[in-house]
Amino acid sequence: MKIRSKLLLGFGSIALLALAIAAAGVRTIHSVNLSNSRAETAESLSLFVLALESAEKDYLLESDEDTEAIVRNLVRRLQGQVRETQAALASTAADSLFAELAGAVESYDEAFRDYVTFERVAENQLGAMSEIDLAIETLL
Repeated sequence: MKIRSKLLLGFGSIALLALAIAAAGVRTIHSVNLSNSRAETAESLSLFVLALESAEKDYLLESDEDTEAIVRNLVRRLQGQVRETQAALASTAADSLFAELAGAVESYDEAFRDYVTFERVAENQLGAMSEIDLAIETLL
């Protein structure tokens, strides 16, 4: 082989090796970005849950319609975020976990609605009892 052929073969193999290293680097970067995206998604879900917990505590302290609306809005947004995250990840392994999470959010929503209904009934009953108590006092 001539020196020219050897040099071209050497440069060609170095170029191929550089391309292989670049391809591996791009693949690794893509994998890291995907992992980072998943972590950000999980963090987003966690932030929704924390905001929901905070709003729930506010409702327990204040029991007003504005705070109730905030809680219900956060529940709807969390349900949407769970659906979006499940679609974005598109993993059969994660589907059962997201189905469980969606079920838990739905159960929470039902329990919160039941609590609000119960609280309103209790307030109405207390009001009625107060009126009856006042009527009895006036009779005595």
